[in-house]
Amino acid sequence: MASEIWFYHLERTGLHVALCDLLEKVIAKPWRAYIYADEARFEPLSQALWTYRDEGFLAHGVESHELSPHQPILLGSSGKATNKADVFFSISPRDLPDLKGFQRSIILFEGADEDHLNWARAQWTKSKSPDVDRAYFKQTVRGNWEKVG
Repeated sequence: MASEIWFYHLERTGLHVALCDLLEKVIAKPWRAYIYADEARFEPLSQALWTYRDEGFLAHGVESHELSPHQPILLGSSGKATNKADVFFSISPRDLPDLKGFQRSIILFEGADEDHLNWARAQWTKSKSPDVDRAYFKQTVRGNWEKVG
C-alpha cells in the first residue's frame, strides 16, 4: 500500500481537466506519474494531455512503448510503472495493483458515475490502515479542492 492515498471526488470539473491540473503539480516537484486506466481511455486522455494548455502540453507515453521507462507521465493498464513513478493515479473503477513503492496514490472518481462512486467508497474502506495516510478532497462551489477527511 502507498504511504499516502488521496481521493478526489469530482463534482464540478471534468476528469481530464482535474487530472491535468494535478499532473502539473506532480511534474513541478519533479516527480513522475503513472496513470492507471482501461485502455479505452488512453486515446482521449492522450489528446487531453497534448492539448491541455495553449502554451504547452504534458509529455507522456504508453507503457507498451519501448521508451516507456523514460516518460515523466505514463499511461498504463498493467499497474507496472516502468517509468519508476512517484505518484500513482487511478481514473477507472478497476482492481488496484500493489501500491507499494509510490510516494502517493491518487484516486480520481466522478460523483455523477454511480459505479465509479461506489468503487471509490470501497477503496476508501479497503485502504484503512495505520500505515496509510488517507485524505478525501471534495470540490467547493467555486471548483476549488477542500480536504474533508
